[in-house]
Amino acid sequence: MFWNRKPKCPISTEDKKWVEEMLDWVNINFIDIIEQPMILPTNRFFNIKFEATEECAKELFENICMYFQVNPYHISIEFYDNRTTVLDHSVSIQNDEDGHVGLFSMDGESNMILIERGLLNNPQALIATIAHELCHYIIMEEKGYYFEEYENELRTDLTAIAYGFGLFLGNTKFSFNQWSSGGMQGWSSSSQGYLPQKVIAYAMAEISMRKRDLEPEVLQYANKSFKKDLQKSLKYLKSVYSIKEDNNR
Repeated sequence: MFWNRKPKCPISTEDKKWVEEMLDWVNINFIDIIEQPMILPTNRFFNIKFEATEECAKELFENICMYFQVNPYHISIEFYDNRTTVLDHSVSIQNDEDGHVGLFSMDGESNMILIERGLLNNPQALIATIAHELCHYIIMEEKGYYFEEYENELRTDLTAIAYGFGLFLGNTKFSFNQWSSGGMQGWSSSSQGYLPQKVIAYAMAEISMRKRDLEPEVLQYANKSFKKDLQKSLKYLKSVYSIKEDNNR
């Protein structure tokens, strides 16, 4: 009967396998995923009165470094405009149709994160970008892993999720901005990051199941679209983990 159908996996079998393998890779090489908290946009994690200034962004950066166990003195943060030229040795990490919003620069002597100034007006996107950039630093500079460019970006997104910043990546995957020109106005959208929203949601749900957290607090802070994907992934994985537990009894 149709009411007895088991929930369907919301992502492809290939993507599901990739998420599971990459989470294992992070767990073995970087952190204990089960012990790592999911970071939320609350005073518990960010006790900062944020203002759209570079000074506040630098304070936020130091706060985020703490969750990655990165010494902020080993990497600097600077700001740029999309109209300006960035260094040739910079590695782009987040982009949209209007240009890059974050860059990671390494030249053998120093490490630098560069943030597009427009992100100062969007705290969640700023946090997502800083988290992604710090993962570039951890993967390449601290651990010495180098992958083909696109694979590197996907692994970097996944690592940021494993470190607890998936909510910010998921909530800002699609950004909508109001525009006006010549007496007309409307909305435009842009995509930030590399992993699809459904894959971000599935990775977060998989982490929650590994923690045995069936109703993760993060659901309270997800936007409508991202929350829907999270709930679908959680529903599917609850059925899968229940089957696994029954088989182990």
